[in-house]
Amino acid sequence: MDLGLSGRVALVTAASRGLGLASAKALAADGASLLICARGPLRLDEAAPTSSFPSGHAGAAVALYGGLAVVAGLAAAPAVVRLLSTMIAVLLPLAVGLSRMYRGMHHLTDVLGGLALGGIWLCVVTLVIVAATRQRGASDNPEPVLAR
Repeated sequence: MDLGLSGRVALVTAASRGLGLASAKALAADGASLLICARGPLRLDEAAPTSSFPSGHAGAAVALYGGLAVVAGLAAAPAVVRLLSTMIAVLLPLAVGLSRMYRGMHHLTDVLGGLALGGIWLCVVTLVIVAATRQRGASDNPEPVLAR
């Protein structure tokens, strides 16, 4: 196939395998000079034989960033800080889940399971913290901490 690219320079990304590799071979056969951007022969993370459901990374992200948002909410932080911490608590776990799927480490169901498990854990811990805070606050001040 003559594409008229002889003597031209072509940039091919994702050329380590699949469509990118096939495109690079076709362009080289046509006489084009190539600039190739590709991963090495090994994948970044090979799935361990004990790959598991649910995604621990996604669950830990929900628990960590959600916990930080709860602490910011209970600490009488300014509204801007509470808003930013809530946005981070939602967006970062989603980004972690998407990155795990992109890298081929988990399927969608693994990530959804991890997000759900992290959310359940966050709810349980939040209830315990709020109950302890109210109990401690009841002895010092009759008004509950979250009644703002």
